[in-house]
This record gives sequence, structure tokens and C-alpha cells, in this order.
Amino acid sequence: KAPRYESLLADLSLEELLTLQALLQHGSLTAEEHALVFGIEHAASLDRLEILEDRELVEPDPGRPGFRVRPEAARAVRVALHRRNLL
Repeated sequence: KAPRYESLLADLSLEELLTLQALLQHGSLTAEEHALVFGIEHAASLDRLEILEDRELVEPDPGRPGFRVRPEAARAVRVALHRRNLL
């Protein structure tokens, strides 16, 4: 059964939404790259990415190290970012 992405996206923090925006923009990011982009510790970066992975919004990128927005969630993520003027 596919997750209901709209409800998963509804209560995301600004930092989580900006992470999704960065993943869409760059295709994928490792936790180290994410930490550099957002100026946070590696552990905090990994925590943020794991929260989004638990919500089934991101997944490990099969083509390279790092995480990407799940293809199944991409449309809903784009809509959510547009609604908040983040994309």
C-alpha cells in the first residue's frame, strides 16, 4: 500500500522541507554534503535524513552514496514545496 504523502508532508518542519528542496535540486546528497550545505553537525544531518526516510519521502540513492527523494513521493514533495513558495 502506498503511503499518503500529503499527510506525511503536512507537518514537516522548515528544515525538513528545505532538505527535500536541496535533494530535488541536487538529485541526491550524502549526510556529509547535507551537513555542509546546512551548516549542521553530521549527526544532526543524519537524523534529519533518517526522519524523512522513516516517512518514506527519501531513500538511499541506488546510483551513488547518499539519499534522494523517492520517485513515488516526488510529485507530492514538489506540490508541498510549491505551496510554501520553496520551489
